[in-house]
Amino acid sequence: MTNETLARIGENLKDLNDFRLVMWKRKCADLPLDDGVRSLLQGYTNLTRFAFQLKPGGLTDIGLRYIGQYGQKLKSMIFGGLGETDTALITFSTGCPSLKKLEIKDCSFTGHGLAIAASQLASLRGCLVHYGKIKFLGS
Repeated sequence: MTNETLARIGENLKDLNDFRLVMWKRKCADLPLDDGVRSLLQGYTNLTRFAFQLKPGGLTDIGLRYIGQYGQKLKSMIFGGLGETDTALITFSTGCPSLKKLEIKDCSFTGHGLAIAASQLASLRGCLVHYGKIKFLGS
C-alpha cells in the first residue's frame, strides 16, 4: 500500500461509504500514509465507516488530523497503531461531529487524552479501547 494507491482509490471509487485497511505485518515502504489518507478522504465525501489499522508509524499525528478535518460524515471509526500524541487525538475529535462509534487499538494515547477527546465527541455512543498501550495518569 502506498500514498499514491490510497489517492487513486479516493479518486476512482467516490461512492463507497465504508473503507477498511488493516496492515499489521505487511511491509510498506511508503510510510507514513498521511498524504494518502488525506487524498482518500477528500475523494470519499460520503464515507461513514472508516477502519485504519497499521503498524506503528503508519500514520502520524498529521494523518490523524486529516481524518478529523476530512471525515466530517464519519459515524464509525477504528484506529489501530495510529497517531503519536494526545494532541492529535484531541484535534481529530473536534472534526468529527457525527461520530457515534470509536474503537482504538494499540495506540499510544494516554487515558487523559482519550477522556478529553471522548468529551468533545458529542454524538459518541460507544467507545472501545484495547488497553495494550493506553497510559493512564499515575501509571
